[in-house]
Amino acid sequence: GELDHLADHDGQATISDYFLWDAKGAVKRLAAPRLVTEAAEINSETIKAYPMWFAMSAIRNSVRQLFTFQVDDDINIAPTEMMIPIFRMIGDELPQHYLNSAQSRGQFPLSVARALLSLGLVSSVLLIGYVAARRWRMVNPEVWVFAYTAAVGVFANSLAIGALSAIHDRYQNRVIWLVPLVALLIVWSAFAGASRRLPSATAGEADRSP
Repeated sequence: GELDHLADHDGQATISDYFLWDAKGAVKRLAAPRLVTEAAEINSETIKAYPMWFAMSAIRNSVRQLFTFQVDDDINIAPTEMMIPIFRMIGDELPQHYLNSAQSRGQFPLSVARALLSLGLVSSVLLIGYVAARRWRMVNPEVWVFAYTAAVGVFANSLAIGALSAIHDRYQNRVIWLVPLVALLIVWSAFAGASRRLPSATAGEADRSP
């Protein structure tokens, strides 16, 4: 059928988007909200019928989702009729500021933003790894607790999306900012710890001097 045709020709994993949101998709075709009431049964029966396929797909998609993030193309979206009233609710001058922006004209430097994002994330991961391996005592334990919690959140997000939804960069975008935040907190904590130890070390040397 139509979904089989999409599966053969669509490499972007948008079959679920077609099914849910397209005007020709199943949800739009139904006159009554039967799909909502039957969704739980459809999901559970599918998992029971194909448990290994579901498990392997979930693992594979979770790994893909973990590394699928970028500054979204929608940042250069043209203004729509509903956007201006929403902006005006925030501030009277905001709509004009938006219309004058490079973003509203589709001229936001998307490639530069994506390059900076990748550079920042790689640098953050390398920094976190170095401090964790060589200088972990310099960092406040509470910061490490936050770092572990953030790591769990990033992995849990990719696992949940990989198992339950189609892969899309916007899903991992919601949590990937935690990586540079953790790196900044680690640097701040390490420098703060070093500055606290320096006066005490200097005082100790002064006490030992004749």
